[in-house]
Amino acid sequence: MGRSVAPARRPRDYPPKRGILHLASIKSKWLRVMHFRILGSLDVSLDRMALRFPSGRQRTILAMLLMQEGNLVSLDRITEGIWGGDPPVTAKGQIQTCISALRRQLRKFGDDHVIVTSLVGYTIHIPTGSLDSAVFRRMINSGRELAAARKIRDAAAELRAALALWRGPAVASDVESGVVRTMAIRLEEERIRTTEECIELELKLDRHHDLVAELSELVKAYPLRESLRALHMLALYRSARQADALESFQEVRAILREELGLEPSDQLDRLHKSILKRENSLTIAPRTGLGSESTGKVDTIIPRRLPPTIAEFTGREEMADTIAPFSPCGCYVVL
Repeated sequence: MGRSVAPARRPRDYPPKRGILHLASIKSKWLRVMHFRILGSLDVSLDRMALRFPSGRQRTILAMLLMQEGNLVSLDRITEGIWGGDPPVTAKGQIQTCISALRRQLRKFGDDHVIVTSLVGYTIHIPTGSLDSAVFRRMINSGRELAAARKIRDAAAELRAALALWRGPAVASDVESGVVRTMAIRLEEERIRTTEECIELELKLDRHHDLVAELSELVKAYPLRESLRALHMLALYRSARQADALESFQEVRAILREELGLEPSDQLDRLHKSILKRENSLTIAPRTGLGSESTGKVDTIIPRRLPPTIAEFTGREEMADTIAPFSPCGCYVVL
């Protein structure tokens, strides 16, 4: 006779009382990720649940850490960010109290090891894809690579998706700190530079009619930025609005004279003269010198051929899943 085999021992909670739903809840417990957003108001959330920071000092410290994610923020820098040049004698102790409070808050979401302490300051480490500014920069680099490969339509879509992550002015708008406002300037500069690059690509796709309204708002918001003014003039001219394009140049010239005592750059002046002469090169996708290493000026306009026809653009589910958590409504961005 063969040896009898004892039946395998089943787990204590077998069979699962809630079936598939029980398994899904276990799986989701491990897949849930915190999301940190600074491209707009400061926001920390897990799924639909937002984490609140009642203390202004906590918000200032968290904002500074997130804007330097992965890098050390010194105790002296944090002190300056909270109190400026007149800190109290208890500043170090108050900062330590704020850090402890932040850790308690983050522990509610299951992670109290996000903020790391060193002898001279603090560092925040968060998972890849959890910080909207990091996703923004990654998508910018992807868009520039696509542009370098002459995949203009894909590149423009990638940059537009990156810009869609912004929900308003950078975190400085709701954090009262001069240091944080200074740090936010870099983010805002990246945003407007990316906008310029995206619009230049879209002009190459003959979307000038759609871009005029956006550019009209941008030149009002950034009246001294000649690179934006050049794109505005080009979009107007290519939309059969030569008079408006010339008026745009006169407007920026008056602003530069009044506020800075300067004349428009040689590049912008050449563009103005080309519009006056109705040069044929302006109706061909123009090169305005606003690539990934833009200097903010406009190069001599050189006729270029449009890239070859690109196959229908589909299959961006992965990108949509990446950016959806940062959308204000949690929905996908339609491209």
